[in-house]
Amino acid sequence: MKFRNFIMIATIVLVASCSRTSDSKYGTDKFEWEGKTVWLDHKHDSLHALCLSENGKLLSRMILPWKIYKFDHGDLDGDGVPEIAVGVIKKTKYDPVMEKRLFLYRIADRHAIIRLWMGSKLVHRVQDFYIERDKTPAIVHTYEKDKNGVIHEGEYRLGRFGLRLKRFLQ
Repeated sequence: MKFRNFIMIATIVLVASCSRTSDSKYGTDKFEWEGKTVWLDHKHDSLHALCLSENGKLLSRMILPWKIYKFDHGDLDGDGVPEIAVGVIKKTKYDPVMEKRLFLYRIADRHAIIRLWMGSKLVHRVQDFYIERDKTPAIVHTYEKDKNGVIHEGEYRLGRFGLRLKRFLQ
């Protein structure tokens, strides 16, 4: 019950704070698109929100109650609307180990942030990623560690469900 109360209070505080952007250690902390601003609002190490506003008016927010290591964006499906990539550190239903994950969100109807794909893992364990935005559709580059400790750089495209490996670079 105490945890539930904490989440409720933290959510209220976070929602009230989405009117400002925060300093970021996650790479990009905000981006502009068609007169709208998308940003990651940081409350503490394991409570964030993705916020979308237009002309100072908050249109949408998505609570992210996890540690975050990266925030990026790019048009992954080529429709002219950027998708949002967030690197989180958490356990999942299908992988109970605390690991880095890559979650994708989309901007629906140009005014709401919704979940697109909550990746448990890719081919190997994700270490880091970035989005190559100069191509359409954009490409997600990952750095993944295999079970032998070797780091591989992967190129992924958005598929019908989640990310689809295009190739490993080496």
